[in-house]
Amino acid sequence: MRSSPVAIVLLLLFITVFFVPFTGDASLTEKETSSMDQTVVGGNAATFSWFVYNKYNDSVFISASVILDDPSNSVESHSLRITKTDQSPQEISGVLLEPNGSATIELIVTIKQMAPKSEVGIEILVLTDVGVDNQNITERTLDADLGVTPVYHLSDSYNRLLGVYPNILPEPADGPLGAFLVSMGFWIFTAALFMWGIMPWLTRAIISHKRAFCPHIKALLNKPVFYLVVSYGFFSSVFILGPDYQTAIYIASLSSIIYITLAAWIIWGAYKILVHRLMWRFKDEQGIIDESLEPLFIWLGKIFLAIAFFGAILDVFGFDLMVFLAGAGILGIALAIGAQDTFSNFFAGFFLLVERPFKVGDLIMMDDGVICEVTRVGLRSTTLFNTWNPQYFVMPNRLIADSKITNVLKPDPKYWVKIDVGVAYGSDIELVKRILLDVVMTHPETMKDDEHMPWSRFMAFGDSSLDFRVTAWVPDFRINYRVASELREAIDREFRKHGVQIPFPQRDLWFRNSPS
Repeated sequence: MRSSPVAIVLLLLFITVFFVPFTGDASLTEKETSSMDQTVVGGNAATFSWFVYNKYNDSVFISASVILDDPSNSVESHSLRITKTDQSPQEISGVLLEPNGSATIELIVTIKQMAPKSEVGIEILVLTDVGVDNQNITERTLDADLGVTPVYHLSDSYNRLLGVYPNILPEPADGPLGAFLVSMGFWIFTAALFMWGIMPWLTRAIISHKRAFCPHIKALLNKPVFYLVVSYGFFSSVFILGPDYQTAIYIASLSSIIYITLAAWIIWGAYKILVHRLMWRFKDEQGIIDESLEPLFIWLGKIFLAIAFFGAILDVFGFDLMVFLAGAGILGIALAIGAQDTFSNFFAGFFLLVERPFKVGDLIMMDDGVICEVTRVGLRSTTLFNTWNPQYFVMPNRLIADSKITNVLKPDPKYWVKIDVGVAYGSDIELVKRILLDVVMTHPETMKDDEHMPWSRFMAFGDSSLDFRVTAWVPDFRINYRVASELREAIDREFRKHGVQIPFPQRDLWFRNSPS
């Protein structure tokens, strides 16, 4: 049967309309969303990513695997994940994409800290299963290149004077060993020049301005700076010998530890000088600042410097400081629960040193009226000397903070002496007042100015006596007991001289229905 041209045209048109849109454009497209040629320094990571779009009219299962060409063994780890656009990232090697669905293929490559200079070839094998029936599986490859840059460029220093200048020395010093020895000699000479040349001149300059601090500055700069210069010279010169890369990494880590230790030594010395200088500069009699704060500042500086020092050391070894901080937080909570009294004493001591209600040498009156001299104020406890019962005792700062403490010397050492005395009924009141006031006024250690004038008063009618009080101010609390005793002795003498009697308690007894 002969086919008509019209039928053939219609058949071709039918195929074009119904089949070409479904097959001609059907594909899985990829687009690079990151650079495929990257360079990374040892100890860091590089990320490669591709965007994938399903243009098939059917679901497609996509899976991927990684092949690394790493001849120098520079890669520490790698992570491949395929993530659908509407999902959170997951480390999986395959996803199912519906028609018009999309996903991201992401590869993260982490390089070793001690990796040498090298090139890493990356090949990702992507398999697609259209219809998910294992009948239409296609394979494609995604390529990328990763250059590794070492942390230290050893070739830059090999056989160079001071690690910088070409070695032009004659034989046998024209090799790496000769360059190393000459470089070390230069650094030792530089350190010695500073110690015996620059340092004495600097000391003389300091003496002309601050003679008292010259020994501290000299002790701070002499040894630490000498060791710092020599250490820097050694660790910079050792690369002249051309060690292998792993040995160079160990040397660099050791040098970091030495530098951190020397820096901590210098900072600690400078901090102590600064604290001592501030104590000396602002110390005065009005109590703006005193020497009792110096141990507190030294202790706080020691704690912060120790934390910073060990944190820097851990960072050199590559430890995650956040893990240690979290562990320290948990340990701190446990210690706070298990050592409440110790921490209470510590914080009480801290506030005692900051607020300074008293300092070493002051006299304080305790709750029970006992007078004690402060001999030491520490962060955990305070040492006191009982002036009434001569003995030293240590009192926890927590108890002192919770007690009513009176500083009898600050802010004013003057003290008000009160003497109560009773005389017999029938005594001349004016005579008694005059005797009391004359005794106080004639004592050489009582104050007689307008603000501290002595006075005497008739206070009350007692059961057996007329009660009087005489008062006087003394310039220092420490003499008040002796002055009060001397005033009582003088009052007794004057009463005897003028016939004034001091009665003793007496009772008149009446007997009801007495036989008499």
